Amino acid sequence: MSAPASNGRSFNDESLNGSKNGAPVDLESLKRRLEKQQETINWYAKRLREQHAIHYKKKLELDLAIEKTSAYLEQLHKVEENHKLLEKHYHVMEAMYRTTTFEFEQSKIRERELSKHYASLQQECERLRRHSPEKLSAFLRWPMKMLIALLSFQPGVLFQKLRKSSFFKRPPREWGETPRIEIVTLAYKSEKFIEGYFQSLAKVDYPLDKLRINIIDNCSPDNSAEIIEANYVNNPEYPVEVRLFRSAENLGFTGGNNLVLRRLLEEKDAPAIFLLNFDTEVFPDCFTELVKFAVQDPDVGMVEAKQEPKEHPKWYDPNTFETGWCSGGGVLIAREALEDVGLFDERFFLYCEDVDLSWRMWLRDWRCKINPKARYNHFTEDLNADKDTSVQQYYSVRNGLYLRQKFGSKLGMREHFRRIEAVSEKADENTREVLGRAARDSKKHRLSMLVDRFKYSTYEKPDWIMFNDFEFEKRRPFEDTPDGKRIIYD
Repeated sequence: MSAPASNGRSFNDESLNGSKNGAPVDLESLKRRLEKQQETINWYAKRLREQHAIHYKKKLELDLAIEKTSAYLEQLHKVEENHKLLEKHYHVMEAMYRTTTFEFEQSKIRERELSKHYASLQQECERLRRHSPEKLSAFLRWPMKMLIALLSFQPGVLFQKLRKSSFFKRPPREWGETPRIEIVTLAYKSEKFIEGYFQSLAKVDYPLDKLRINIIDNCSPDNSAEIIEANYVNNPEYPVEVRLFRSAENLGFTGGNNLVLRRLLEEKDAPAIFLLNFDTEVFPDCFTELVKFAVQDPDVGMVEAKQEPKEHPKWYDPNTFETGWCSGGGVLIAREALEDVGLFDERFFLYCEDVDLSWRMWLRDWRCKINPKARYNHFTEDLNADKDTSVQQYYSVRNGLYLRQKFGSKLGMREHFRRIEAVSEKADENTREVLGRAARDSKKHRLSMLVDRFKYSTYEKPDWIMFNDFEFEKRRPFEDTPDGKRIIYD
């Protein structure tokens, strides 16, 4: 539809009053011009109303489209959240599937091993019948029967039951809210961790005058001892007292720590001892949280702090926070518990010594706990891709066999040797050599280990003392991320 025709002329006051020369105005012509102008105005008004209606309709359509888009985006956001949740559940199920598959395979291996050992057990029973006290002379028969009856009585179990009775209940600890703590740290090739270690301890919210740092230079080949002595020992600018001890030889984690622990037990200056690795940085509230657990329960022997960024996946009771063993990388130990149980077993030298100490704690009715609120950063060696793991592999396997000699059974030892052989068959030459050497060296202290097993067999073993293939605990499903962190699916 086109606009009405127009002659293109406009009217003004001259049109109404006459021309310039005073000629009369043609009213008819003026009327026709006004009518044409009115038609044009009416046409544009109608066209404007039509365009307004069209735009209003498009606006309604656009509002509806925006509303639908918003609903779609909201649904899409929910789908993304569900996708993330499903992905998390998938990782959990995948980890559980791997764990279940591994446990199933191990159960089949154990079933085969048990069937193999059944005949040997029958032979053992026959041998015991042949060597029965009834076969002895009357002079030896009754003394032997009395000895067997005494061992069957399990005097250790009697001790445990007496300890749990109300008469022998341990009294509440009178440590106060901020007891004195001796920090014990072993230095061996620790030069790059010195600054971070000491800075973190100077920033804790615990009273610094209640802390004392004891460093053991375990014959380190670098300049760790010299740097510590020059910058921190007897330094009035550093707010915590520091003592440095030196060893003429590398005594391992066990011997190095025992060197200072013996002295601390003699001095009796502090009721609590905190073992801490050098490659660590503690959080400000670490000591405060650990002391809370130790003070509120007099039966607590060890309280472990949570490692970050890679927390150990071992399971602990979410209600009591009890766990099978406490890591020596960052653990608070009650001095009275250490006096009762004894120091680290120096036959272990390195690795698994904290498991051994924790299990001895449990046998003597001391509880081992973990406090997830007490945290410290642990820059473990597995975060270093270039780290040689053969030393860790050797001592872990050898000392795992030590633990089985002390707390396990003959059947369990045979089963574990076969497990090591199965791993060796699939490993490379270097790994086979390490595993073979570890298995051979585990027999070095066989006699003394058997004496310990005979001693511990008189105790009733708690459920926390357990062997899980190459591990010593139940584990929570977990996943290690590429950035060096660990996600644990509780």
